[in-house]
Amino acid sequence: MIANKKSLGTIRIVESMKAYRPGRLVRAADLRTMWGIMQGDKTSIGIMTTNSDFVPRMRYEPFILDYLPSRLELINGEHLLTILEDYRRGGLGP
Repeated sequence: MIANKKSLGTIRIVESMKAYRPGRLVRAADLRTMWGIMQGDKTSIGIMTTNSDFVPRMRYEPFILDYLPSRLELINGEHLLTILEDYRRGGLGP
C-alpha cells in the first residue's frame, strides 16, 4: 500500500502487510526488500505489519535500529489487534 499525506509538504508512506500462519515469522530479508523499495521510491516512512510476529532481535539489527521509529515502524499481530480494538471503540480515525 502506498499513501501520500499532503500538508506543508508531502509525506509518502509505504506499508507492507504480511498475513502469515501462526509460527511463521517475518524475516529481516523481508524488511530489507521493503527498505530497497522505499529508497527507490523516495518514501518518507515505511510500515511493516503482520498478523504474526518478527524474528527475534529484528528490531536490533544495525540497518534497522537507526531508522526505528522515525522512518520504519514494525507492527506485529499483538499490536495490530490493539490498534484494531482502539479503532473499533472509536479511538482512532479522522
